[in-house]
Amino acid sequence: MRIFIGSIFLLVGALLVFACSPPHIQKYRADNPASSDDAQALFFDASSKGDIIQVMKLVEEKIVSINARDRFGWTGLMYAARYGHDGLIEYFLTNKINMNGKDEKGQTALMIAASAGNTQVVKFLLENGADVTIQDSYGYTALKWAIYDHRWDCLAVLVNIKKTINIQNSEGETALHLAANLRYYDAVLLLLAKRANPNIKNKKGDTPLIIAAANGDKAIVELLVSKRANVFYKNNKGKTALAVARDNNYTEIVNYLIRIMKKR
Repeated sequence: MRIFIGSIFLLVGALLVFACSPPHIQKYRADNPASSDDAQALFFDASSKGDIIQVMKLVEEKIVSINARDRFGWTGLMYAARYGHDGLIEYFLTNKINMNGKDEKGQTALMIAASAGNTQVVKFLLENGADVTIQDSYGYTALKWAIYDHRWDCLAVLVNIKKTINIQNSEGETALHLAANLRYYDAVLLLLAKRANPNIKNKKGDTPLIIAAANGDKAIVELLVSKRANVFYKNNKGKTALAVARDNNYTEIVNYLIRIMKKR
């Protein structure tokens, strides 16, 4: 994506969500002012609408700080990322806003853009050094938010950054655990293609395979096994994927895993 800041100034001359089910990233706009300060309310409203002229006027006349936050901890950059306003995002970055700043839930502009499915914003933030390893208060990275909200295009971008693939949250869950638990086959397939480790255990001792077997998801079970998921691993309760499938009467998975275990 190529956005030219020069066009912004020409314009001015003519007058810038394993815990597996966390709450979604905030979806509000600044239509109902989040601040009692009228100038700040105007700033956040303009940021959410992509009104570059209004944002620039407020910032450059020093009426509002470019790093101002509303009562939710959101900056203008976060609103612009949420609603996909590319030109405004470049203006913020040119003016040295804290790109990796967090809101009250620990979420960054990159996470917000990934959750919203704004792929061009995700790419632009990454090109400008956004930190993909940051985890929010749920232990989610931008990659995990893309998976959680089924944002395929964002997922396809973020999964190429190797250092984010196997990051574990406080419960020991990786992106692959999340995708398996959400029964998101395509995400599991892509993560495995990018060498996500199928044998990492979470704090309960569950691997993605054990999770898929417990969910009765035969397609994901077969996919994980084909990528060398260890069928003999046990969780903290001493249960293998076969055992949890048997406990839940998933006969097809039971029979399949028995055949695999005999071969291995």
